Amino acid sequence: MSVVDTKVILPPMKASYKQVQPNGGLTLFMELDDVLLHTFICDENTGYIAKPSFKEPEHEFMLNEVRLPILVYERDHMDDFLKYLQDAKSEVEVIAFTRAERIYADAVLKIIDPEKKVFDHVLTQNACYRLFKEDDDVDHFLKDISRFKNRRMERSVLADPDTLNFAMTPENGLPIMPYRGENFQEGDEKDSYLLQVIEEIDELRKLADVRPYLDQQYSHRQLLKNAKLI
Repeated sequence: MSVVDTKVILPPMKASYKQVQPNGGLTLFMELDDVLLHTFICDENTGYIAKPSFKEPEHEFMLNEVRLPILVYERDHMDDFLKYLQDAKSEVEVIAFTRAERIYADAVLKIIDPEKKVFDHVLTQNACYRLFKEDDDVDHFLKDISRFKNRRMERSVLADPDTLNFAMTPENGLPIMPYRGENFQEGDEKDSYLLQVIEEIDELRKLADVRPYLDQQYSHRQLLKNAKLI
């Protein structure tokens, strides 16, 4: 297993975050896909036929490299979640950390954060480790936030829908229920899941060390050991 690009660095944390009292700012690394939104590529075989049927997409864009339409399905309360992160900017450093390639991430961020008011930095596939085993048909990109030595692990959280991404830093993982474009509306009610995530981040902001709380809540190290993944 090796880092895709060893030259990828994370710029130093802004002084304003370091000065947040009493514990310093919280660094939130978060995936975009299946957390805030779900995307579907209309390929040449199925086109729009196989797209999620739960609701209509809010956005559609094209990438020259793919030359196929990409549909974007926003998760309920995505705008509220992004507004919360923007309002919390004085205390929460938000870093998009996705396994997607940069050109895709930039296209998505242009939709959800066009004025760059939410995300301080963007890390993409080339910042991941690649686990490749041809004989076992394994080709997986894994995240390791601990490789960025200019961030304090006791004040860092990785929000991600894939438990495997917690293998390197189990006590920093905040698991996110994956979103696949479903429409959870019952009558006029929206799915409140992202509002629950806001409440949890609010709790994490108060802690001098997020790791005991996340370990107690989710026990990722034990779960990964039981599955013989670490």
